[in-house]
Amino acid sequence: MNFDCNLGHCCLRILADRRTQERHWTEQDLYGRGSFTEVRCALLEDSELGKELQKEKFSLVHGQEIAALLGRLHALLERVPPDLTAPEIMAMPVMREVMSTARRLLALLFPGGGGLGMFMNRNTIAGCLESLAGRREQELLWSGRVPGMIGLFVEDQCMLFGDSGLGIYYDTPAFALWYGTETARLTSLLDSLMMRVPQDGVSDAEIIPLPIMDEVRAIARQLLESPLCAGHRRTLRGGILCSHLRVLADRREQENWWLERKDGGICTFADAREAVFEATEKKGSGSRGDLQRYYGAETMELLNTLRSLLDQVPQDGVCDAEIILLPIMDEVRTVAARLRRTGLYAECGIP
Repeated sequence: MNFDCNLGHCCLRILADRRTQERHWTEQDLYGRGSFTEVRCALLEDSELGKELQKEKFSLVHGQEIAALLGRLHALLERVPPDLTAPEIMAMPVMREVMSTARRLLALLFPGGGGLGMFMNRNTIAGCLESLAGRREQELLWSGRVPGMIGLFVEDQCMLFGDSGLGIYYDTPAFALWYGTETARLTSLLDSLMMRVPQDGVSDAEIIPLPIMDEVRAIARQLLESPLCAGHRRTLRGGILCSHLRVLADRREQENWWLERKDGGICTFADAREAVFEATEKKGSGSRGDLQRYYGAETMELLNTLRSLLDQVPQDGVCDAEIILLPIMDEVRTVAARLRRTGLYAECGIP
């Protein structure tokens, strides 16, 4: 079919579902996801579908049912007055026919789902944005201070705009229609900013404090709140915590990471202690509240017990090799091992 399939798919998904229409057309939306009129124009004009329908061979090429349904949808959309409000449009009896016709067309034209979702990995996008949104996360991940989670600025850049597929689609009409013009603008701005970050002869430790990185972090935080990341549950902080808990639970892992500096990391007992303390800070919101809400009181009780034990471990003048041998570390390893059996690990995807 010689029209913009991604744009057509987005339009049909909106027209096929009342809740999606409410989200795009009536709810307060800072990201500019459009109106009924914009969806109609995008489907019939911008996607080139209107021109396709006028071709004599359209039904021969695409089948009588698809041709009939598209023609019917075209006629139904033309019956909706353009000067009505979104609630008035959705309340019209003709919109029930529009939804049923759009649903049937989705099933025929995109039996495998289709659209941007087939080509963009939103989990990868959200994960990269989490890393780019926080200076603290960058200081930990890009310096190798998290066991098994060593990252780089250039890795986040390549994964976000390359591996995830975002770089191919963020400047398309379909992307702007589905995720909003503001989301598209912010994504383009982030791409431009990251391209301006100097990398030749500059280490990640030097990249983090650059003034332009303040802009990168601000835009990444906005995108995390945008429709592009809707429904994504942030797990980076939990993942960092679980990586340290894995080491705290096993003496051999402690020797590997704290003494042998495994895989180029520079992890220490102090890093593991700090991760636990950050997760159990006594504050009304943030990491502690998130952990208790997501994983329950039992998990928080174990974390608080672990915090108390770690607080008793002497550090002044004591090296990590000596810390590992302390009797209290047996208790630390026991509690950390119990935490590995809680929902915390499953939710964060830690093996």
